[in-house]
Amino acid sequence: INIHTLNLYSSAKSLGCDLFQGYCFTKPKILENFKYEPSQAKVLKLYNLLIKDTDIDVITKEFENAHEITLQLLQFINSGVFHFRNKISSIHHILTLVGRKPLAQWLMLMLYSKSASKRDEVSALMLMVKSRTELMEKVLKTIKPNASNDLLGEAYFVGVLSLIEVVFSIELKHILEEMNVSQDVEKALLNDEGILGDIYILIRDLESFNTYNIESFKVKYVLDADIIENILMQSMKDVNEFEHPQKP
Repeated sequence: INIHTLNLYSSAKSLGCDLFQGYCFTKPKILENFKYEPSQAKVLKLYNLLIKDTDIDVITKEFENAHEITLQLLQFINSGVFHFRNKISSIHHILTLVGRKPLAQWLMLMLYSKSASKRDEVSALMLMVKSRTELMEKVLKTIKPNASNDLLGEAYFVGVLSLIEVVFSIELKHILEEMNVSQDVEKALLNDEGILGDIYILIRDLESFNTYNIESFKVKYVLDADIIENILMQSMKDVNEFEHPQKP
């Protein structure tokens, strides 16, 4: 437990607060449950096929056999996110036009969307994932303006996968064993290693208002005083627009 956390706890207790939660008291217990729901298993299978060098006809067949996911994909395509000149003629056509990585990212986000209650249009978990992916990419672009698309894609996946164990109720290391993620993504998620690990730590510090560590990050990467705060505000704006999209 760091001194900053202890000071916050002491201050809150002195004010009469008697209910607390957080890692300094106990870490959440992740259940060892390897029985995914059928739809979750299909999403993971499709995800793995998309990020591997799998023949597009094989991927098309898997989509065609996953009727629920295919229907959601068609809704996604028709949601206004994409604007194609020609009408979509088949699943094969969609895969060709959209691309493998965007579809893989969509599949991961779809897993989180299933955690929404019937009353919520967008779940709190989905919004947190959206916030993390925005921050991962924006901070990476700031400290590495010439970052490759592959590295940006890895930053995105760190954000997406950072909460995936909440959906599956399985330890993250076991989930990553089922997925063909890169070593950099795995090291960032499990050990906070590398530049992606540094950004992942920063995001958690932002979420817990750990100003000391945030300032340390700025010093390490020689960033202007207000740059992280500006990125955070822009990400909050993007998340708000995601939650409450403007009608055309």
